[in-house]
Amino acid sequence: MRALVWEVNPGVRAVISRALFLRGHEVSAHGDLASTLIEWQTEMQSLVILGWQDGEAFEACRQLRSMEGGSDVVVLVVGREIPRDLLLSTSEYADDLVAPEPEHLAARIAVAERRVADTEQRRQAQEQLVRQALHDPLTGLPNRALLSDRLTQSIRAAQRQSTGLALFVIDLDRFKDVNDTYGHHAGDLVLRQVADRLRGALRSSDTVGRMGGDELAVLLPSIGETNVAVATARKIIHALCAPYAVDGASVTVGASVGLALFPVNGRDSETLLRQADAAMYVAKRAGGGIALASAEAPTARSPATARIVDAPDPAIRNGALSAPMGDRRVLTDRRSQAELLRTIGQDLDRNGTCPSTIICEDDGYRIRENGAELWFAMDEVIRESTSRALRRQPY
Repeated sequence: MRALVWEVNPGVRAVISRALFLRGHEVSAHGDLASTLIEWQTEMQSLVILGWQDGEAFEACRQLRSMEGGSDVVVLVVGREIPRDLLLSTSEYADDLVAPEPEHLAARIAVAERRVADTEQRRQAQEQLVRQALHDPLTGLPNRALLSDRLTQSIRAAQRQSTGLALFVIDLDRFKDVNDTYGHHAGDLVLRQVADRLRGALRSSDTVGRMGGDELAVLLPSIGETNVAVATARKIIHALCAPYAVDGASVTVGASVGLALFPVNGRDSETLLRQADAAMYVAKRAGGGIALASAEAPTARSPATARIVDAPDPAIRNGALSAPMGDRRVLTDRRSQAELLRTIGQDLDRNGTCPSTIICEDDGYRIRENGAELWFAMDEVIRESTSRALRRQPY
């Protein structure tokens, strides 16, 4: 524990310092009040001992308590024959009044140490409560409330400095597959890795937040150019699309990113979040990638719109990043899972294997076996040609 001492008398200052040293404290002692207060502002020792100095300790206590953080420090005043009329006033600021004899000092310092420990426990508990209220417990990322507050502060700073900022809303593609196939524990592991990758891909001044579920947001202060924002979004998608290690298995997810810029897409946090969220759903419906919010302000008759500015590679969009291209098939219509399992199983059985997991989705079917993945996409554009191709297959 660190302690700070102010005592004009060198002999008394030495006695106080020795009593603290014998109890294991790191001691800094001064004979000048101004230098004592200046040091405390930088070091903020948890225990301060002030000499009475004919009543000057009263003013020293008052100044110390008025400083930021001064209300939490434990203060002892050391002196003899303190006038009764000043005793009550001084005690409003000091935690204890102590005689300068070594044995008395040691006992009162021990009491002060317990007070310091109690104060630190309360401070840590308060910080923990604040953190729990403002951070996502799973990933440790700022939650919606904290992100919204930082967005508001960043908008004010951008207005003062005449700069811009960018806001992304990100939704993880195929995240439901991970939960359905491997369980919610695996989904939690992926979300933690997603949080780590986003932190690693961005600047320390940027904010990554979890909005809920598999939806996240990224705030980029001092970035108002579309090309810079899009380049950053591409970097994020590339980081998120690499395989994730989950309990010995390798899984992949994609990302749909909605992008809104200040002041083009809005001048307040609520509008920017709404614009970025609407753009994200445009990207989601397009199969992933990046969508930029429209510069036109949304109204009741004309909701927020967006345009695709960057589309993912088909292999990434289809969730087949780690699957060999020869293992991709295209179906012309939606079949039942049982029929698909029978049809594809005949082919896979030639290699002595049979799929262990089959997932039916809106745009196709996914089969996983021992970490490998087969993707069966439906595409109306090539319906006729693929239908003829499928009929020629031996199965």
